[in-house]
Amino acid sequence: MHSKKFLLTALSAVLTTAILAACTPATAPATIPTGDSTASSTASTTPATPTTPAAPSPESTTPYDAAEIAAHNSPADCWVAANSQVYDITGFLAKHKSPLDQYCGQTTEFEAAYTAQHGNSKTDILAGYQIGVLQ
Repeated sequence: MHSKKFLLTALSAVLTTAILAACTPATAPATIPTGDSTASSTASTTPATPTTPAAPSPESTTPYDAAEIAAHNSPADCWVAANSQVYDITGFLAKHKSPLDQYCGQTTEFEAAYTAQHGNSKTDILAGYQIGVLQ
């Protein structure tokens, strides 16, 4: 059962990454003035600020226990867990239409509320905030 869940999670992450890559516009490198009017440099570029969450990083398989999640229990540092996955939703709190800060540091409480509200929908959004797995 766990291998099916892992494969579905991995497939979801790959599809999310592919969709985000296809939808993200390429940005031209910024030209930085050097103070010398005869030369310009493109050595430094500033990446565009993403409007959607990043795809899960390779570290998203890092194991965390409930005590570690409980230590991240404030709106300034908000971790939650659902479906054996750990998420850092700090950057998402202000974007969500209803308050989520009451779930910071929670595992079962967040999962129950998330499942009751969204069921299996919205997993693509949540996947972008995954940082690890619940052990």
